[in-house]
Amino acid sequence: MARTKAFSTVRLLAAVWLLGVALPASAAPEPCSDAQSSEQLQACLWLTLRESDNRLNDVYQRQMQRGDEATRRVRRDAQRRWIGHRDNTCKVEKGIANREAWFARVRRDAARTRCIIRETLARAEALEAANASADSESRPIMFAEVKSAVFAFDDAMPTSERLSPRTSVPALAPDEEIAGEPLSRWIQRYWQWSRSFPKGETPADDSTGERCAAEQSGPVFFLTGSSQSGTVSRTCVVPKDSYILVPLINVLAQVNPGKPADCEAIMRPVRQVNASVSDLHFTLNGVVLHAPLNYRGESGCFELQDVSRGIAGSAGGAGYWVVLRPLDAGDYELRFEGKFRADGFTQDIRYRIQVQ
Repeated sequence: MARTKAFSTVRLLAAVWLLGVALPASAAPEPCSDAQSSEQLQACLWLTLRESDNRLNDVYQRQMQRGDEATRRVRRDAQRRWIGHRDNTCKVEKGIANREAWFARVRRDAARTRCIIRETLARAEALEAANASADSESRPIMFAEVKSAVFAFDDAMPTSERLSPRTSVPALAPDEEIAGEPLSRWIQRYWQWSRSFPKGETPADDSTGERCAAEQSGPVFFLTGSSQSGTVSRTCVVPKDSYILVPLINVLAQVNPGKPADCEAIMRPVRQVNASVSDLHFTLNGVVLHAPLNYRGESGCFELQDVSRGIAGSAGGAGYWVVLRPLDAGDYELRFEGKFRADGFTQDIRYRIQVQ
């Protein structure tokens, strides 16, 4: 059953396609919550701020030692985008070039300091996870490596010996356009498609794949996750020459009917939930996509008619999205999984795909 919670004027809905998540403002305990006095609080926050900053710098520098120049450029751009997200989320004054002056300004406000610490630790954890999953060789983040074992579906979906052989995952770069349009536009279309069905009949409610092609058209074919935690196995026919959009895990917020909200108010809780993601994995015919945390994407704000919930209004989403280039005709096994640490929501989605 989907769970929902209102965040001021925003209804927050999270899952691989849409699941209401009852979340606190942060997925982690408040930094220095056990301080006994204002002096202890200030000292603890200052120390924790420095430690979290050093931790992030260390893991970022280790990451930047891997890969070629193109890969490092992508990582630099991603880090700059995260800094912008952090500053917007924590309302940090921009334009302070001196690092010590920046620290001094941040520590004047305990709430702002805590926000910076939370965002920094979440970013450090994400980069640490990416480093841990990286291959021992230096290679671009878009490369994948064949592992010695191929994952198996449930008994009802036996592994085929006729699977199309692969040596890498043919994924687009996170900032690459799809059929001439940015990823954000296709994320919007994904939500509009997935929310255009009556309650109980959405693609995410489909436990077999029988409705996977419902209302699908155009150059991009949408896969989806589940409305509830757990494992789902599906079979699906995908048209040849179609890109395939795979939502590893994501979150959506929509304005409550009759309640005003600006775009930042919509996106703020979305980004908080998204920061709690962990255990992301993606495989295609046993080939592992490395560093899936690099595939973060946002829709921006857009108008959404949610048929399943009977509401309409501004919405915004974020998540982790892999876009596959058109596959050759043949049989494929695709698996993606992830977890939101904030509430323990987990998913393990398995597709047997026939491209024809």
